[in-house]
Amino acid sequence: MAEITNSREIRVGERRVTVRELTVAEVRQWLGDASSRQQIDTVDAMLFEDISLPDLARMTSLDVDSMGDWQPSQLREVIAAAKDMNKDFFALRERIVSAFLPTQPEN
Repeated sequence: MAEITNSREIRVGERRVTVRELTVAEVRQWLGDASSRQQIDTVDAMLFEDISLPDLARMTSLDVDSMGDWQPSQLREVIAAAKDMNKDFFALRERIVSAFLPTQPEN
């Protein structure tokens, strides 16, 4: 049986990147991987507010090492496409983050 994916190719400058929608199984795998990570690279995890570089790699044809040659503004274009293709993933991620962050008192 052939794998069916929802994907599209985008251009960022002269580069081409395939961005794809994660399957439900891949989202489950992401959650399991995230909870078992032993060592976290600060830049990989926190350069962008709403996605880590390893998470972006899961959704694209890029790998984390190759992203080192990209400017953050270029990666934001890829992130925008990834967000468009993975709305449910980002909504889940937001709910998880909200559940573990302390609420801020209102002034």
